[in-house]
Amino acid sequence: MTTVVNAIAVSPDGTSVYVGGRFTDISGEPHSRVAKLDAVTGAVDPTFNPYADASVEALVTDGVSVWVGGGFGSVGGIAIDHLAKLDKRPVEE
Repeated sequence: MTTVVNAIAVSPDGTSVYVGGRFTDISGEPHSRVAKLDAVTGAVDPTFNPYADASVEALVTDGVSVWVGGGFGSVGGIAIDHLAKLDKRPVEE
């Protein structure tokens, strides 16, 4: 699958870049349609992987949460249509 990025949001402190679109991996790392990158190195944050089941078209971050909008019907296995609020905290194993 080709990596298509539809939306980009930079954290207020400038340390992170969030990308959303139509992709199942980014830089060889498995991420489904939304990912967090280090703003300096571009490295993918493996702890932020909320898994949207369809395309992400819009992103906004307020420093506490990341809001995503798009054509998805679930995020992180939770049924939620088109708009989701994500924590910036790492995914707990």
